[in-house]
Amino acid sequence: MRVQWEAIGRSISYAMAAFAVGALLDVAAFTGAHYTFPHTWFFQAGLAPPWYLIGRDLIDGLWGVIECLALFVFTAVARRTLGPAVWWASVVAVPSIVNDIGLAVNVWLHTNHSLSRSLATTTWSTLDAYWTSRMTASWVSLALAAVLLLGSPLVFGVRASKTERERS
Repeated sequence: MRVQWEAIGRSISYAMAAFAVGALLDVAAFTGAHYTFPHTWFFQAGLAPPWYLIGRDLIDGLWGVIECLALFVFTAVARRTLGPAVWWASVVAVPSIVNDIGLAVNVWLHTNHSLSRSLATTTWSTLDAYWTSRMTASWVSLALAAVLLLGSPLVFGVRASKTERERS
């Protein structure tokens, strides 16, 4: 009985550690985007077209890609140590990562040369047009995040159980 309690305690501590890493990565990406944005041309742009908001989504998405890569590296490295508990790192980070990247893809689809102030063009002429497109992209991104969060552990859990059965 004591061994079971130790294993449960170890499993919970592994899950908490992975959860904390996911939260730290999310905070790091948010902070990086927050400090990067004022140094871009978008920061001083106006709202007709809504370059300020477009730039905010683009910068958040670029930092989301960095966060996503860091999360993949953490998952690959920690998988052997933490086991299935490593998925808890994703619980915090995946919804915001996928949403930020989805909004950046939305910007990419609706703009040309967005990193150059003199060449930048967009299909959004009004704030309403931008906002409608942004809401659609956000809902699609969050639906994808839900599929990733619910589906990934199931897929990898089945794969892990097959591997364990083959070893036996």
